[in-house]
Amino acid sequence: MQAGLDQRVRQALALHQSRRLAEAEALYRQVLAARADHAPALHFLGLLLHQTNRSADGLALMQRSVKAQPGNVDFLNNLGTVLRDLGQPAAAAEQFRKAVALKPDHGAARDNLGSVEKQLGRFEAAEAVFRGTIGRNPFHTRARLGLADTLQEAGRLDEALEVFREALAIRPKDAELLHGMGVALMEKGDLDGAADHFRRALAIDPGQAKSWQMLMQVKRQRERDQELAALEAAHQQAPADSPARMQLSYALGKAHDDLKDYGRAFDFFLEGNAIRRKEIAYDAARTRAEFEAMKATFTKEFFEKHRPSDISDDTPIFIVGMPRSGTTLIEQIISSHPQVFGAGELTILKTAVGKGFPLDMKGGFPAGIAAMPD
Repeated sequence: MQAGLDQRVRQALALHQSRRLAEAEALYRQVLAARADHAPALHFLGLLLHQTNRSADGLALMQRSVKAQPGNVDFLNNLGTVLRDLGQPAAAAEQFRKAVALKPDHGAARDNLGSVEKQLGRFEAAEAVFRGTIGRNPFHTRARLGLADTLQEAGRLDEALEVFREALAIRPKDAELLHGMGVALMEKGDLDGAADHFRRALAIDPGQAKSWQMLMQVKRQRERDQELAALEAAHQQAPADSPARMQLSYALGKAHDDLKDYGRAFDFFLEGNAIRRKEIAYDAARTRAEFEAMKATFTKEFFEKHRPSDISDDTPIFIVGMPRSGTTLIEQIISSHPQVFGAGELTILKTAVGKGFPLDMKGGFPAGIAAMPD
């Protein structure tokens, strides 16, 4: 009987992979009707339910499958991916970490772990994962891209650029790498170099919307040229309401703003914003509750209690400015004073806050902050 059930799951998986989802779901359910604890049927039906907007039911099935087969690395990796999709990066990281511990050379799990550690602001952990992957496979381009992005977010821009250069030496015609290098050069202030890399990325993948958006950010559109015509063509071909359409709308808005065609610019910006708005689940009542919870936690008494005893003046100095406007230089000048310490761009609070904490969760934000050591 077991062999027959396994065969039916393989048939269901083939249907699943060919997007014949209703047939696949029916077959998975037939297997589970015969044996309720069949781990692969539980797992892949759960994945299918998540893919068809029934994530709560799907997640429960996938968790049951992992409990039945805790050593199945692919199950752990898939569960982590679903948790990440559902906005639970810390829980996702736990699953990816288990997968990597069981099989250190599992490329997908390592990529996912590094990516989610970066998302959580744990840059040192992400760097260690990506460097470990590169050590195992020097030609693993995605790991090099992940490492460069991590270094960039951590403010180590020169190191990030060096990683991009190494990766492009291996794969000089990789549109993702060229785009990433362009963004890093843009942050560095080399706008001509950034534009060159965005154009090279678009020569390889003319539909790469994010490269169009970034190219228009660094380019001053002075006239209607072939580049603008190509951008308009890409916009027309992008599916309605897609992220690509949104990015291309923003790019066209910027281009027409440069041309002083403000009516068309506004129309494109409106289209981009309308697409973006559909992705945002905003809850005004929750936002008000978050503000009230922060006010209740961070009181005058809170700061008096946690005032360091060995510092005579702990007044913070915030340096605020646009990228590449000299904020780092200002910090260096001020922190050269013996009574000032330059803290850089701290991620402590971002890491503490995380995402998805209920306001009253023990150890969460902000309620859990009161119990944290100084």
